[in-house]
Amino acid sequence: MIFDKDTKLKDITNISDLADFLCWKGERHHYFSKYVNFNKEYFKTSTPTIMFSSGTEWEDKNDRENMNRNDGFIYFSCCMTYLTDENIAMWKLYGNWNGVLLRFSNTYIKKCLNLKSNNGFDVYKKLPAVSNEDKIHIDYVKIQDVIYYGKGETDNELYICRPDSSAQWNYKENKDIRDYQEIISKRAGWRFESEVRITIRIPKEKSANIKHLYLVCPKPSDEKEFEIRKQPSFITDGLLTKKNFGYLLDKVEKLAELYGIKQNDVKVSQYQD
Repeated sequence: MIFDKDTKLKDITNISDLADFLCWKGERHHYFSKYVNFNKEYFKTSTPTIMFSSGTEWEDKNDRENMNRNDGFIYFSCCMTYLTDENIAMWKLYGNWNGVLLRFSNTYIKKCLNLKSNNGFDVYKKLPAVSNEDKIHIDYVKIQDVIYYGKGETDNELYICRPDSSAQWNYKENKDIRDYQEIISKRAGWRFESEVRITIRIPKEKSANIKHLYLVCPKPSDEKEFEIRKQPSFITDGLLTKKNFGYLLDKVEKLAELYGIKQNDVKVSQYQD
């Protein structure tokens, strides 16, 4: 099936085309954003880092279990959002009181994943990496939008929906969409995240109970490729004192300096006090 900007869910006639459509959409977003807090260990490099997770610690049971496939590989994903506006719920969920928003442009994320050359890229088992034994070459990467589902008119029926539309598509395939591993599906209650997911894999014999893998990105050329936003101070539930807030801003500015971004290009969240 050939897709274009006018293709809608209602135009999809089978689950295989749906999987291809979600990849087609995923690769075309203008931005890929990640809400994180400074406790994450991937702030140990002089350039931006993408962390991939095996999903073993995720809260969503179905999502967690679907990461495990019986095909000889272990899969790791980086969960991002393609929203261009900020989301208060994600600031609270993922930024906690110590958060930043990292925004990768489409051009930069593809540069990080080396998609243009199609030669793959290296990831690391830990940071900082100290030897070649910490390095694994990746030759499989998939960028795909998440699809959201809810109960249909009966308990045995499901509908699926895109987060950016009120339209729902009644899912009528015999196989449960939640068991179809070429598609990432989550309950409709999570649709506010507008998630796009980058997935890689390594052979099971190399996994050795690895929970995270790290991709150290090339230095961004400017703030158009990569942007940092500090968390607004009102997303704190009283946990963030004036002193701590100044400390957070100082850390963000130092991080920007480390990444080669001018300090005056550090963005303040659009949500102001």
